[in-house]
Amino acid sequence: MNAGGCEQLKTDDDFMKFLDSLVDMKLRDTALDQQATNDLAERCLEKFDDLQADLECRAISLYTVLAQITAGNASMLVHVPEICQRLQSGSVLTQPTAGAGAEHFHHQVVNAISIILDVSPEKLVDESFGPVMHYLVQLVSCEQVEIAVAACKFWAKYAGMASNATIRRYWVSPLVPEISSLIGALMDQMSCRPEYAEHVEQFGSHCFDPAGDKSAPSDVESLANLRNLAAAAFENVAEVYPPEMVCATFRPVFENTYFPFFSKLKKNFFTFSGNDMSKNVIKVSNC
Repeated sequence: MNAGGCEQLKTDDDFMKFLDSLVDMKLRDTALDQQATNDLAERCLEKFDDLQADLECRAISLYTVLAQITAGNASMLVHVPEICQRLQSGSVLTQPTAGAGAEHFHHQVVNAISIILDVSPEKLVDESFGPVMHYLVQLVSCEQVEIAVAACKFWAKYAGMASNATIRRYWVSPLVPEISSLIGALMDQMSCRPEYAEHVEQFGSHCFDPAGDKSAPSDVESLANLRNLAAAAFENVAEVYPPEMVCATFRPVFENTYFPFFSKLKKNFFTFSGNDMSKNVIKVSNC
Protein backbone atom coordinates (compact mmCIF):
# COMPACT_ATOMS: atom_id res chain seq x y z
CA MET A 1 0.00 0.00 0.00
CA ASN A 2 1.37 3.42 -0.89
CA ALA A 3 1.85 6.31 1.54
CA GLY A 4 -1.31 8.06 0.33
CA GLY A 5 -3.42 4.98 1.04
CA CYS A 6 -1.95 4.63 4.53
CA GLU A 7 -2.64 8.28 5.25
CA GLN A 8 -6.26 7.89 4.10
CA LEU A 9 -6.74 4.86 6.35
CA LYS A 10 -5.36 6.82 9.31
CA THR A 11 -7.70 9.73 8.56
CA ASP A 12 -10.71 7.43 8.26
CA ASP A 13 -9.75 5.71 11.51
CA ASP A 14 -9.49 9.02 13.34
CA PHE A 15 -12.86 10.05 11.92
CA MET A 16 -14.56 6.88 13.14
CA LYS A 17 -12.98 7.17 16.59
CA PHE A 18 -14.26 10.72 16.87
CA LEU A 19 -17.76 9.69 15.81
CA ASP A 20 -17.70 6.77 18.25
CA SER A 21 -16.75 9.12 21.08
CA LEU A 22 -19.80 11.27 20.30
CA VAL A 23 -22.07 8.24 20.14
CA ASP A 24 -20.80 7.13 23.56
CA MET A 25 -22.01 10.40 25.05
CA LYS A 26 -25.62 9.60 24.01
CA LEU A 27 -26.29 13.24 23.25
CA ARG A 28 -29.90 12.69 22.20
CA ASP A 29 -30.80 11.01 25.45
CA THR A 30 -28.78 13.05 27.91
CA ALA A 31 -29.26 16.53 29.31
CA LEU A 32 -25.66 17.68 29.67
CA ASP A 33 -24.57 19.52 32.79
CA GLN A 34 -21.92 22.22 32.66
CA GLN A 35 -18.99 19.84 33.06
CA ALA A 36 -20.26 17.45 30.39
CA THR A 37 -20.93 20.41 28.11
CA ASN A 38 -17.42 21.71 28.67
CA ASP A 39 -15.98 18.28 27.87
CA LEU A 40 -18.02 18.07 24.68
CA ALA A 41 -17.06 21.58 23.58
CA GLU A 42 -13.39 20.93 24.26
CA ARG A 43 -13.44 17.67 22.32
CA CYS A 44 -15.33 19.08 19.36
CA LEU A 45 -13.46 22.36 19.08
CA GLU A 46 -10.15 20.53 19.32
CA LYS A 47 -11.22 18.37 16.39
CA PHE A 48 -12.46 21.44 14.50
CA ASP A 49 -8.99 22.98 14.95
CA ASP A 50 -7.27 19.87 13.62
CA LEU A 51 -6.01 20.88 10.18
CA GLN A 52 -5.02 17.27 9.52
CA ALA A 53 -8.61 16.05 9.98
CA ASP A 54 -10.79 15.86 6.87
CA LEU A 55 -13.32 18.63 6.34
CA GLU A 56 -16.31 16.34 6.90
CA CYS A 57 -15.05 15.45 10.36
CA ARG A 58 -14.40 19.09 11.21
CA ALA A 59 -17.89 19.99 9.95
CA ILE A 60 -19.49 17.35 12.20
CA SER A 61 -17.53 18.60 15.20
CA LEU A 62 -18.84 22.14 14.65
CA TYR A 63 -22.37 20.87 13.99
CA THR A 64 -22.33 18.99 17.32
CA VAL A 65 -21.57 22.16 19.25
CA LEU A 66 -24.15 24.19 17.33
CA ALA A 67 -26.80 21.52 17.87
CA GLN A 68 -26.40 21.92 21.63
CA ILE A 69 -26.97 25.67 21.32
CA THR A 70 -30.06 25.33 19.12
CA ALA A 71 -31.40 22.58 21.41
CA GLY A 72 -31.40 25.05 24.29
CA ASN A 73 -28.32 23.96 26.22
CA ALA A 74 -27.53 27.29 27.89
CA SER A 75 -24.27 25.87 29.24
CA MET A 76 -22.86 25.82 25.71
CA LEU A 77 -23.29 29.59 25.39
CA VAL A 78 -20.18 29.97 27.56
CA HIS A 79 -18.21 28.67 24.59
CA VAL A 80 -19.60 31.14 22.03
CA PRO A 81 -16.51 33.40 22.27
CA GLU A 82 -14.31 30.40 21.47
CA ILE A 83 -16.48 29.58 18.45
CA CYS A 84 -16.33 33.20 17.28
CA GLN A 85 -12.56 33.23 17.55
CA ARG A 86 -12.42 30.26 15.22
CA LEU A 87 -14.97 31.69 12.78
CA GLN A 88 -12.76 34.77 12.39
CA SER A 89 -9.69 32.65 11.71
CA GLY A 90 -8.09 32.57 8.29
CA SER A 91 -7.60 28.82 8.59
CA VAL A 92 -11.40 28.49 8.56
CA LEU A 93 -12.38 31.25 6.15
CA THR A 94 -9.87 30.26 3.47
CA GLN A 95 -10.65 26.56 3.28
CA PRO A 96 -11.23 25.32 -0.29
CA THR A 97 -14.82 25.18 -1.48
CA ALA A 98 -14.26 22.11 -3.66
CA GLY A 99 -13.33 18.59 -2.70
CA ALA A 100 -14.43 16.01 -0.17
CA GLY A 101 -16.34 17.49 2.76
CA ALA A 102 -16.02 21.10 1.56
CA GLU A 103 -19.76 21.61 1.00
CA HIS A 104 -20.70 20.38 4.48
CA PHE A 105 -17.84 22.32 6.09
CA HIS A 106 -18.81 25.69 4.63
CA HIS A 107 -22.48 25.02 5.22
CA GLN A 108 -21.75 24.54 8.93
CA VAL A 109 -19.55 27.64 9.08
CA VAL A 110 -22.36 29.76 7.60
CA ASN A 111 -24.79 28.04 9.96
CA ALA A 112 -22.55 28.88 12.92
CA ILE A 113 -22.40 32.53 11.91
CA SER A 114 -26.21 32.62 11.59
CA ILE A 115 -26.79 31.00 14.97
CA ILE A 116 -24.41 33.33 16.77
CA LEU A 117 -26.01 36.36 15.11
CA ASP A 118 -29.27 35.14 16.65
CA VAL A 119 -28.01 34.42 20.17
CA SER A 120 -25.00 36.69 20.78
CA PRO A 121 -24.26 38.99 17.83
CA GLU A 122 -22.02 41.25 19.92
CA LYS A 123 -19.61 38.33 20.40
CA LEU A 124 -19.00 38.00 16.65
CA VAL A 125 -19.66 41.38 15.06
CA ASP A 126 -16.73 43.41 16.36
CA GLU A 127 -13.60 45.09 15.03
CA SER A 128 -12.38 41.71 13.72
CA PHE A 129 -15.51 40.99 11.66
CA GLY A 130 -14.10 42.20 8.32
CA PRO A 131 -12.73 38.82 7.11
CA VAL A 132 -16.04 37.13 8.01
CA MET A 133 -17.96 39.71 5.97
CA HIS A 134 -15.62 39.16 3.02
CA TYR A 135 -16.09 35.41 3.33
CA LEU A 136 -19.90 35.70 3.34
CA VAL A 137 -19.85 37.91 0.25
CA GLN A 138 -17.40 35.72 -1.66
CA LEU A 139 -19.44 32.55 -1.03
CA VAL A 140 -22.36 34.02 -3.00
CA SER A 141 -20.28 33.55 -6.16
CA CYS A 142 -19.16 30.05 -5.26
CA GLU A 143 -19.24 27.60 -8.17
CA GLN A 144 -20.46 24.89 -5.79
CA VAL A 145 -24.21 25.48 -6.01
CA GLU A 146 -25.14 24.27 -2.52
CA ILE A 147 -22.51 26.51 -0.92
CA ALA A 148 -23.82 29.48 -2.92
CA VAL A 149 -27.34 28.52 -1.80
CA ALA A 150 -26.25 28.65 1.85
CA ALA A 151 -24.67 32.07 1.30
CA CYS A 152 -27.73 33.50 -0.48
CA LYS A 153 -29.96 32.07 2.25
CA PHE A 154 -27.82 33.90 4.78
CA TRP A 155 -28.13 37.23 2.96
CA ALA A 156 -31.85 36.71 2.46
CA LYS A 157 -32.21 36.71 6.26
CA TYR A 158 -29.33 38.83 7.52
CA ALA A 159 -29.05 41.62 4.96
CA GLY A 160 -29.02 44.22 7.70
CA MET A 161 -28.13 44.29 11.37
CA ALA A 162 -30.45 46.87 12.91
CA SER A 163 -29.67 46.21 16.57
CA ASN A 164 -27.53 48.47 18.74
CA ALA A 165 -25.34 51.16 17.22
CA THR A 166 -22.05 49.44 17.99
CA ILE A 167 -23.00 46.21 16.25
CA ARG A 168 -24.45 48.13 13.32
CA ARG A 169 -21.19 50.09 12.94
CA TYR A 170 -19.04 46.95 12.97
CA TRP A 171 -21.43 45.35 10.45
CA VAL A 172 -21.74 48.22 7.97
CA SER A 173 -18.10 49.31 8.03
CA PRO A 174 -16.73 46.14 6.35
CA LEU A 175 -19.84 45.78 4.18
CA VAL A 176 -19.49 49.15 2.42
CA PRO A 177 -16.38 48.17 0.40
CA GLU A 178 -18.02 44.78 -0.34
CA ILE A 179 -21.49 46.00 -1.33
CA SER A 180 -20.74 46.20 -5.05
CA SER A 181 -19.35 42.66 -5.02
CA LEU A 182 -22.39 41.43 -3.08
CA ILE A 183 -24.95 43.02 -5.39
CA GLY A 184 -23.09 41.91 -8.50
CA ALA A 185 -22.85 38.34 -7.20
CA LEU A 186 -26.54 38.23 -6.28
CA MET A 187 -27.52 39.51 -9.72
CA ASP A 188 -25.32 36.88 -11.34
CA GLN A 189 -27.01 34.15 -9.31
CA MET A 190 -30.42 35.53 -10.30
CA SER A 191 -29.58 34.93 -13.96
CA CYS A 192 -30.90 31.90 -15.77
CA ARG A 193 -28.26 29.20 -16.21
CA PRO A 194 -28.35 27.09 -19.40
CA GLU A 195 -29.30 23.82 -17.70
CA TYR A 196 -32.12 25.56 -15.85
CA ALA A 197 -33.37 27.29 -19.01
CA GLU A 198 -33.28 24.06 -21.00
CA HIS A 199 -35.33 22.23 -18.40
CA VAL A 200 -37.93 25.01 -18.20
CA GLU A 201 -38.11 25.17 -21.98
CA GLN A 202 -38.72 21.44 -22.13
CA PHE A 203 -41.13 20.98 -19.23
CA GLY A 204 -42.37 24.48 -18.38
CA SER A 205 -42.14 26.37 -15.09
CA HIS A 206 -44.80 24.10 -13.52
CA CYS A 207 -42.11 21.42 -13.17
CA PHE A 208 -41.00 23.20 -9.98
CA ASP A 209 -44.45 22.92 -8.46
CA PRO A 210 -44.50 20.09 -5.86
CA ALA A 211 -48.07 19.33 -6.95
CA GLY A 212 -47.04 18.97 -10.58
CA ASP A 213 -46.78 15.70 -12.45
CA LYS A 214 -43.07 16.07 -13.23
CA SER A 215 -40.34 16.87 -10.75
CA ALA A 216 -37.13 18.57 -11.77
CA PRO A 217 -33.76 16.85 -11.35
CA SER A 218 -32.08 17.73 -8.06
CA ASP A 219 -29.41 19.87 -9.71
CA VAL A 220 -32.02 21.92 -11.57
CA GLU A 221 -34.07 22.31 -8.38
CA SER A 222 -30.93 23.55 -6.64
CA LEU A 223 -30.44 26.16 -9.37
CA ALA A 224 -34.07 27.26 -9.02
CA ASN A 225 -33.61 27.50 -5.26
CA LEU A 226 -30.42 29.50 -5.75
CA ARG A 227 -32.16 31.98 -8.06
CA ASN A 228 -35.05 32.44 -5.63
CA LEU A 229 -32.80 32.96 -2.62
CA ALA A 230 -30.54 35.35 -4.54
CA ALA A 231 -33.63 37.37 -5.53
CA ALA A 232 -34.85 37.43 -1.91
CA ALA A 233 -31.41 38.50 -0.71
CA PHE A 234 -31.21 41.22 -3.36
CA GLU A 235 -34.64 42.47 -2.33
CA ASN A 236 -33.58 42.70 1.31
CA VAL A 237 -30.35 44.52 0.46
CA ALA A 238 -32.34 47.00 -1.65
CA GLU A 239 -34.76 47.53 1.25
CA VAL A 240 -32.21 47.85 4.03
CA TYR A 241 -29.43 49.99 2.59
CA PRO A 242 -29.57 53.55 1.23
CA PRO A 243 -30.56 53.78 -2.45
CA GLU A 244 -27.36 55.61 -3.35
CA MET A 245 -25.30 52.71 -1.99
CA VAL A 246 -27.28 50.09 -3.89
CA CYS A 247 -27.73 52.05 -7.10
CA ALA A 248 -24.02 52.76 -7.48
CA THR A 249 -23.66 49.08 -8.37
CA PHE A 250 -27.11 48.04 -9.56
CA ARG A 251 -27.85 50.73 -12.13
CA PRO A 252 -24.72 50.33 -14.32
CA VAL A 253 -25.05 46.54 -14.30
CA PHE A 254 -28.77 46.73 -15.10
CA GLU A 255 -28.33 49.28 -17.91
CA ASN A 256 -25.38 47.53 -19.55
CA THR A 257 -26.40 43.91 -19.11
CA TYR A 258 -30.12 43.52 -18.53
CA PHE A 259 -31.91 46.57 -19.90
CA PRO A 260 -30.87 46.13 -23.57
CA PHE A 261 -32.36 42.64 -23.48
CA PHE A 262 -35.53 43.47 -21.58
CA SER A 263 -36.22 46.57 -23.64
CA LYS A 264 -36.78 44.27 -26.63
CA LEU A 265 -39.54 42.39 -24.88
CA LYS A 266 -43.10 43.43 -25.64
CA LYS A 267 -44.13 42.56 -22.11
CA ASN A 268 -42.50 44.16 -19.09
CA PHE A 269 -40.21 41.52 -17.59
CA PHE A 270 -40.78 42.77 -14.08
CA THR A 271 -44.52 42.14 -14.12
CA PHE A 272 -44.74 38.47 -15.03
CA SER A 273 -43.03 37.08 -11.94
CA GLY A 274 -45.81 38.30 -9.71
CA ASN A 275 -43.69 38.77 -6.59
CA ASP A 276 -42.68 41.75 -4.50
CA MET A 277 -39.08 41.60 -5.72
CA SER A 278 -40.16 43.13 -9.03
CA LYS A 279 -41.36 46.29 -7.29
CA ASN A 280 -38.04 46.76 -5.55
CA VAL A 281 -36.07 46.19 -8.76
CA ILE A 282 -38.14 48.88 -10.50
CA LYS A 283 -37.72 51.18 -7.49
CA VAL A 284 -33.94 50.76 -7.50
CA SER A 285 -33.65 51.11 -11.26
CA ASN A 286 -35.45 54.46 -11.08
CA CYS A 287 -33.03 55.96 -8.54
